[in-house]
Amino acid sequence: MSKGSVIMLDAVGTKGVCSRREPKDYVSDWKEIVTTFLDEFAEASKLQHQIGKRLENLQFLSQAFSDTIVVTVEEREKAPLLGIIGNHLIPPFLSALERGVFLRGAISCGEYYHKGNILIGPAVDEAGDWFERGDWIGVMLTPSSMLHIRSHPPDQLAETVYRTYEVPLNREPGRFKTQVLNWNEDLRVGDVLKGKDLLTYFASKVLEAQGGEPILASFTSKFANTMTFLEQSVQSR
Repeated sequence: MSKGSVIMLDAVGTKGVCSRREPKDYVSDWKEIVTTFLDEFAEASKLQHQIGKRLENLQFLSQAFSDTIVVTVEEREKAPLLGIIGNHLIPPFLSALERGVFLRGAISCGEYYHKGNILIGPAVDEAGDWFERGDWIGVMLTPSSMLHIRSHPPDQLAETVYRTYEVPLNREPGRFKTQVLNWNEDLRVGDVLKGKDLLTYFASKVLEAQGGEPILASFTSKFANTMTFLEQSVQSR
């Protein structure tokens, strides 16, 4: 068993996508998104220094199953650096948004086994349980990751790429207060917006992805909850 972090994400709002878009176009976009994740974390593996800390003790592995992307980060001598993980999640997250593909996910910490297509272990189970609970578009830290943050020295990068938020859940208890990926406040979002208002941009991407079709009930709450997340972020500035 390895010890580290497991990141699990899936695409939401894909039900009925074949009636709105050519399947080959959606598959092409999804392949591009997966490639962006693979490239981003492959680059992370090559880095020797990041904010004054060495990365050679971290091993990043990315894999895609259907509409789910999984990244494992094995720690060697040091605990997994959640700030660096979040920092490398933001570019592919924004790239997916630009293509009209909306991701939700969770990051756990703990033990796992990852070899080839085999991925099992407590950290995998936790990430798999929590990422499906999110009734929004975004990435949250699971309880094990929150415990990791609280039991380690402050991480300045983590304080930048995450913020505290009550994530809406699609089952009881309804909401979960945790740290979430602060993708909408990242400076790199400006490269995507190109001067546009974020709320308007996000809404237009949802409408564009729906192809003029009604927004299905299964996606409506995720869209509305994400708009609330973005609105609260704007109001807190």
